[in-house]
Amino acid sequence: MAAARLDASSPHSAGLREGLRSAWHGIRTATLAVVAVLVLAACVDLSEAGNAATAADPKADADAARRASELEPAPRIQPRDRARAATLAKEGRTKLARKPQSDLAGAARALRESARLGDPDAQLLLAQNQTLRPEGESDDAAAVAWLTRAAVRGNAAAQLELAMDYASGRRIRREPSWADMWFERAARQGNREAMLTLGRRRAAGEGRDVDELEAYRWLAIAVRAGVKDAERERAAAAKLLAPDERAGIDAEIAAWRPVATEPSPDMALIRFVQAELVANGYDAGPADGRLGARTARALAAYQRVQGERDPGEEITAATVMALRNTAAARPTP
Repeated sequence: MAAARLDASSPHSAGLREGLRSAWHGIRTATLAVVAVLVLAACVDLSEAGNAATAADPKADADAARRASELEPAPRIQPRDRARAATLAKEGRTKLARKPQSDLAGAARALRESARLGDPDAQLLLAQNQTLRPEGESDDAAAVAWLTRAAVRGNAAAQLELAMDYASGRRIRREPSWADMWFERAARQGNREAMLTLGRRRAAGEGRDVDELEAYRWLAIAVRAGVKDAERERAAAAKLLAPDERAGIDAEIAAWRPVATEPSPDMALIRFVQAELVANGYDAGPADGRLGARTARALAAYQRVQGERDPGEEITAATVMALRNTAAARPTP
Protein backbone atom coordinates (compact mmCIF):
# COMPACT_ATOMS: atom_id res chain seq x y z
CA MET A 1 0.00 0.00 0.00
CA ALA A 2 1.43 3.46 -0.94
CA ALA A 3 2.31 5.85 1.90
CA ALA A 4 0.05 8.90 2.18
CA ARG A 5 1.75 12.23 1.48
CA LEU A 6 1.10 15.43 3.50
CA ASP A 7 0.60 18.53 1.40
CA ALA A 8 2.82 21.24 3.00
CA SER A 9 0.60 23.95 1.65
CA SER A 10 -2.58 22.55 3.12
CA PRO A 11 -4.25 24.19 6.15
CA HIS A 12 -3.95 20.90 8.02
CA SER A 13 -0.14 20.89 7.56
CA ALA A 14 0.23 24.49 8.80
CA GLY A 15 -1.84 23.74 11.86
CA LEU A 16 0.29 20.70 12.64
CA ARG A 17 3.50 22.70 12.39
CA GLU A 18 2.13 25.38 14.69
CA GLY A 19 1.08 22.76 17.19
CA LEU A 20 4.56 21.24 17.21
CA ARG A 21 6.18 24.66 17.71
CA SER A 22 3.84 25.39 20.62
CA ALA A 23 4.57 22.03 22.18
CA TRP A 24 8.36 22.54 21.87
CA HIS A 25 8.12 26.03 23.37
CA GLY A 26 6.16 24.63 26.30
CA ILE A 27 8.71 21.89 26.90
CA ARG A 28 11.64 24.34 26.75
CA THR A 29 9.92 26.78 29.14
CA ALA A 30 9.16 24.01 31.62
CA THR A 31 12.74 22.71 31.41
CA LEU A 32 14.20 26.14 32.08
CA ALA A 33 11.86 26.58 35.04
CA VAL A 34 12.96 23.25 36.49
CA VAL A 35 16.64 24.17 36.02
CA ALA A 36 16.08 27.56 37.70
CA VAL A 37 14.43 25.90 40.70
CA LEU A 38 17.29 23.40 41.00
CA VAL A 39 19.93 26.16 40.82
CA LEU A 40 18.09 28.24 43.42
CA ALA A 41 17.82 25.24 45.73
CA ALA A 42 21.53 24.54 45.33
CA CYS A 43 22.36 28.18 46.18
CA VAL A 44 20.18 28.02 49.27
CA ASP A 45 21.87 24.78 50.35
CA LEU A 46 25.33 26.29 49.83
CA SER A 47 24.38 29.44 51.75
CA GLU A 48 22.98 27.43 54.64
CA ALA A 49 26.06 25.22 54.62
CA GLY A 50 28.29 28.30 54.69
CA ASN A 51 26.32 29.84 57.55
CA ALA A 52 26.46 26.59 59.47
CA ALA A 53 30.22 26.36 58.90
CA THR A 54 30.67 29.94 60.10
CA ALA A 55 28.48 29.39 63.14
CA ALA A 56 30.37 26.23 64.01
CA ASP A 57 33.88 27.61 63.43
CA PRO A 58 35.69 26.52 66.59
CA LYS A 59 38.61 28.91 66.03
CA ALA A 60 36.30 31.93 65.72
CA ASP A 61 34.38 30.83 68.81
CA ALA A 62 37.61 30.34 70.77
CA ASP A 63 38.91 33.79 69.83
CA ALA A 64 35.59 35.41 70.70
CA ALA A 65 35.80 33.75 74.13
CA ARG A 66 39.40 34.91 74.50
CA ARG A 67 38.48 38.52 73.66
CA ALA A 68 35.60 38.40 76.13
CA SER A 69 37.94 37.10 78.85
CA GLU A 70 39.97 40.32 78.58
CA LEU A 71 37.01 42.15 80.10
CA GLU A 72 36.54 39.80 83.04
CA PRO A 73 38.44 39.75 86.33
CA ALA A 74 41.00 36.97 86.58
CA PRO A 75 39.66 33.94 88.47
CA ARG A 76 40.65 33.98 92.13
CA ILE A 77 43.41 31.57 93.09
CA GLN A 78 43.27 29.82 96.44
CA PRO A 79 46.33 30.55 98.63
CA ARG A 80 47.39 26.89 98.61
CA ASP A 81 47.19 26.75 94.81
CA ARG A 82 49.06 30.05 94.51
CA ALA A 83 51.96 28.71 96.58
CA ARG A 84 52.07 25.46 94.61
CA ALA A 85 51.92 27.35 91.30
CA ALA A 86 54.85 29.53 92.33
CA THR A 87 56.89 26.48 93.39
CA LEU A 88 56.20 24.70 90.11
CA ALA A 89 57.03 27.81 88.09
CA LYS A 90 60.37 28.11 89.85
CA GLU A 91 61.06 24.42 89.28
CA GLY A 92 60.22 24.71 85.59
CA ARG A 93 62.40 27.81 85.08
CA THR A 94 65.31 26.13 86.87
CA LYS A 95 65.11 23.10 84.59
CA LEU A 96 64.88 25.33 81.52
CA ALA A 97 67.98 27.24 82.57
CA ARG A 98 70.19 24.16 82.89
CA LYS A 99 72.92 23.77 80.29
CA PRO A 100 72.72 21.40 78.55
CA GLN A 101 68.93 21.25 78.80
CA SER A 102 68.51 17.67 79.95
CA ASP A 103 64.93 17.71 81.24
CA LEU A 104 62.74 19.71 78.88
CA ALA A 105 59.83 17.32 79.46
CA GLY A 106 60.07 17.85 83.22
CA ALA A 107 60.22 21.62 82.79
CA ALA A 108 57.17 21.50 80.52
CA ARG A 109 55.17 19.43 83.01
CA ALA A 110 55.95 21.78 85.88
CA LEU A 111 55.19 24.92 83.90
CA ARG A 112 51.96 23.56 82.43
CA GLU A 113 50.65 22.70 85.88
CA SER A 114 51.77 26.07 87.23
CA ALA A 115 50.05 27.85 84.34
CA ARG A 116 46.89 25.81 84.85
CA LEU A 117 46.83 26.89 88.50
CA GLY A 118 47.06 30.51 87.36
CA ASP A 119 50.70 31.58 87.64
CA PRO A 120 51.10 34.44 85.09
CA ASP A 121 54.86 33.96 84.67
CA ALA A 122 54.32 30.32 83.70
CA GLN A 123 51.47 31.31 81.40
CA LEU A 124 53.76 33.78 79.63
CA LEU A 125 56.45 31.11 79.18
CA LEU A 126 53.90 28.78 77.60
CA ALA A 127 52.80 31.59 75.29
CA GLN A 128 56.36 32.24 74.18
CA ASN A 129 57.59 28.66 73.80
CA GLN A 130 55.43 26.18 71.89
CA THR A 131 57.59 23.22 72.98
CA LEU A 132 56.34 23.75 76.53
CA ARG A 133 52.66 23.73 75.62
CA PRO A 134 50.45 20.62 75.68
CA GLU A 135 50.08 18.56 72.51
CA GLY A 136 47.74 20.22 70.06
CA GLU A 137 48.55 23.75 71.23
CA SER A 138 51.35 24.63 68.84
CA ASP A 139 49.50 27.29 66.84
CA ASP A 140 49.29 31.06 67.27
CA ALA A 141 45.79 30.85 68.71
CA ALA A 142 47.04 28.78 71.64
CA ALA A 143 49.98 31.14 72.19
CA VAL A 144 47.71 34.19 72.28
CA ALA A 145 45.26 32.43 74.60
CA TRP A 146 48.04 31.83 77.16
CA LEU A 147 49.33 35.35 76.59
CA THR A 148 45.89 36.81 77.31
CA ARG A 149 45.58 34.83 80.54
CA ALA A 150 48.93 36.18 81.73
CA ALA A 151 48.03 39.74 80.70
CA VAL A 152 44.68 39.62 82.51
CA ARG A 153 46.53 38.44 85.62
CA GLY A 154 48.67 41.56 85.44
CA ASN A 155 51.93 40.33 83.94
CA ALA A 156 53.37 43.52 82.40
CA ALA A 157 55.54 41.69 79.86
CA ALA A 158 52.49 39.76 78.67
CA GLN A 159 50.48 42.98 78.47
CA LEU A 160 53.19 44.54 76.31
CA GLU A 161 53.34 41.54 73.97
CA LEU A 162 49.54 41.39 73.67
CA ALA A 163 49.49 45.12 72.91
CA MET A 164 52.03 44.58 70.13
CA ASP A 165 49.89 41.82 68.64
CA TYR A 166 46.84 44.10 68.62
CA ALA A 167 48.86 46.99 67.18
CA SER A 168 50.31 44.92 64.34
CA GLY A 169 47.57 42.35 63.72
CA ARG A 170 50.34 39.75 63.54
CA ARG A 171 48.49 36.89 65.25
CA ILE A 172 45.07 38.35 65.99
CA ARG A 173 42.68 40.87 64.49
CA ARG A 174 44.30 44.30 64.41
CA GLU A 175 42.82 46.68 67.01
CA PRO A 176 45.13 49.72 67.29
CA SER A 177 42.99 51.62 69.80
CA TRP A 178 42.61 48.57 72.06
CA ALA A 179 46.35 48.01 71.79
CA ASP A 180 46.85 51.38 73.50
CA MET A 181 44.82 50.16 76.45
CA TRP A 182 47.22 47.24 76.96
CA PHE A 183 50.28 49.42 76.31
CA GLU A 184 49.10 51.76 79.04
CA ARG A 185 48.45 48.96 81.51
CA ALA A 186 51.98 47.69 81.00
CA ALA A 187 53.44 51.20 81.19
CA ARG A 188 51.60 52.02 84.40
CA GLN A 189 53.22 48.97 85.96
CA GLY A 190 56.64 50.31 85.05
CA ASN A 191 57.40 48.49 81.80
CA ARG A 192 59.90 50.81 80.14
CA GLU A 193 59.34 49.59 76.58
CA ALA A 194 55.62 50.20 76.98
CA MET A 195 56.27 53.74 78.25
CA LEU A 196 58.42 54.58 75.23
CA THR A 197 56.02 52.95 72.77
CA LEU A 198 52.99 54.70 74.25
CA GLY A 199 54.71 58.09 74.08
CA ARG A 200 55.63 57.53 70.46
CA ARG A 201 52.12 56.38 69.55
CA ARG A 202 50.54 59.45 71.12
CA ALA A 203 52.98 61.70 69.27
CA ALA A 204 52.28 59.97 65.94
CA GLY A 205 48.52 59.54 66.41
CA GLU A 206 48.69 55.77 66.13
CA GLY A 207 45.63 53.98 67.48
CA ARG A 208 44.05 57.26 68.59
CA ASP A 209 44.37 60.93 67.73
CA VAL A 210 47.59 62.82 68.35
CA ASP A 211 47.83 63.89 71.99
CA GLU A 212 50.89 66.06 72.54
CA LEU A 213 50.38 66.25 76.30
CA GLU A 214 50.17 62.48 76.71
CA ALA A 215 53.10 61.99 74.34
CA TYR A 216 55.26 64.28 76.46
CA ARG A 217 54.03 62.64 79.68
CA TRP A 218 55.00 59.11 78.72
CA LEU A 219 58.26 60.07 77.03
CA ALA A 220 59.28 62.03 80.14
CA ILE A 221 58.31 59.13 82.41
CA ALA A 222 60.37 56.83 80.17
CA VAL A 223 63.38 59.16 80.55
CA ARG A 224 62.99 59.13 84.35
CA ALA A 225 62.84 55.32 84.18
CA GLY A 226 66.21 55.24 82.42
CA VAL A 227 65.21 54.90 78.76
CA LYS A 228 67.98 56.87 77.04
CA ASP A 229 66.37 56.60 73.60
CA ALA A 230 63.43 58.66 74.87
CA GLU A 231 65.38 61.83 75.71
CA ARG A 232 65.56 63.29 72.21
CA GLU A 233 61.88 62.59 71.58
CA ARG A 234 60.91 64.01 74.99
CA ALA A 235 62.74 67.25 74.15
CA ALA A 236 60.94 67.47 70.79
CA ALA A 237 57.56 66.86 72.46
CA ALA A 238 58.31 69.53 75.08
CA LYS A 239 58.68 72.19 72.36
CA LEU A 240 55.07 71.58 71.30
CA LEU A 241 53.69 72.51 74.72
CA ALA A 242 53.15 75.91 76.27
CA PRO A 243 55.36 76.61 79.32
CA ASP A 244 52.42 76.52 81.73
CA GLU A 245 51.23 73.19 80.30
CA ARG A 246 54.67 71.69 80.71
CA ALA A 247 55.07 73.04 84.24
CA GLY A 248 51.82 71.48 85.34
CA ILE A 249 52.57 68.08 83.87
CA ASP A 250 56.18 68.09 85.08
CA ALA A 251 54.88 68.15 88.65
CA GLU A 252 52.71 65.10 87.92
CA ILE A 253 55.63 63.29 86.28
CA ALA A 254 57.87 63.95 89.29
CA ALA A 255 55.28 62.34 91.56
CA TRP A 256 54.54 59.41 89.22
CA ARG A 257 55.13 55.90 90.55
CA PRO A 258 54.40 52.49 89.00
CA VAL A 259 51.23 50.79 90.22
CA ALA A 260 50.86 47.02 90.47
CA THR A 261 47.08 47.00 90.80
CA GLU A 262 44.31 49.54 90.20
CA PRO A 263 40.60 49.57 90.98
CA SER A 264 38.26 48.47 88.22
CA PRO A 265 37.69 50.12 85.81
CA ASP A 266 41.31 51.24 85.67
CA MET A 267 42.53 54.45 84.02
CA ALA A 268 43.66 52.67 80.85
CA LEU A 269 40.20 51.20 80.24
CA ILE A 270 38.43 54.49 81.03
CA ARG A 271 40.77 56.31 78.64
CA PHE A 272 39.94 53.81 75.88
CA VAL A 273 36.20 54.28 76.46
CA GLN A 274 36.52 58.08 76.48
CA ALA A 275 38.52 58.13 73.24
CA GLU A 276 36.10 55.80 71.47
CA LEU A 277 32.99 57.63 72.68
CA VAL A 278 34.44 60.83 71.19
CA ALA A 279 35.28 58.96 67.96
CA ASN A 280 31.63 57.89 67.80
CA GLY A 281 30.38 61.47 68.19
CA TYR A 282 29.72 61.61 71.95
CA ASP A 283 31.03 64.44 74.13
CA ALA A 284 33.01 62.45 76.68
CA GLY A 285 35.56 65.20 77.24
CA PRO A 286 39.33 64.69 77.17
CA ALA A 287 40.66 61.14 77.47
CA ASP A 288 42.08 61.68 80.96
CA GLY A 289 41.26 58.27 82.44
CA ARG A 290 38.82 59.71 84.97
CA LEU A 291 35.15 58.76 85.00
CA GLY A 292 33.71 62.24 85.59
CA ALA A 293 30.24 63.64 85.00
CA ARG A 294 30.88 64.54 81.37
CA THR A 295 32.11 61.06 80.54
CA ALA A 296 29.20 59.52 82.47
CA ARG A 297 26.66 61.51 80.42
CA ALA A 298 28.27 60.45 77.15
CA LEU A 299 28.44 56.85 78.36
CA ALA A 300 24.74 56.89 79.29
CA ALA A 301 23.78 58.31 75.88
CA TYR A 302 25.80 55.65 74.08
CA GLN A 303 24.41 52.82 76.21
CA ARG A 304 20.81 53.99 75.61
CA VAL A 305 21.42 53.73 71.86
CA GLN A 306 22.90 50.26 72.40
CA GLY A 307 19.80 49.23 74.37
CA GLU A 308 21.63 48.52 77.61
CA ARG A 309 19.89 48.45 80.98
CA ASP A 310 20.59 51.21 83.50
CA PRO A 311 22.61 53.37 81.09
CA GLY A 312 25.37 55.42 82.66
CA GLU A 313 25.68 53.27 85.76
CA GLU A 314 28.96 51.62 84.79
CA ILE A 315 31.29 50.67 81.96
CA THR A 316 29.97 47.25 80.98
CA ALA A 317 31.60 44.48 78.99
CA ALA A 318 28.92 44.96 76.33
CA THR A 319 29.84 48.65 76.01
CA VAL A 320 33.55 47.95 75.69
CA MET A 321 33.01 45.17 73.15
CA ALA A 322 30.72 47.37 71.03
CA LEU A 323 33.31 50.17 71.09
CA ARG A 324 36.08 47.71 70.23
CA ASN A 325 34.18 46.36 67.25
CA THR A 326 33.44 49.87 65.96
CA ALA A 327 37.08 50.91 66.41
CA ALA A 328 38.37 47.78 64.67
CA ALA A 329 36.13 48.43 61.67
CA ARG A 330 37.32 52.03 61.35
CA PRO A 331 39.85 52.54 58.52
CA THR A 332 43.37 53.13 59.80
CA PRO A 333 46.39 54.58 58.00
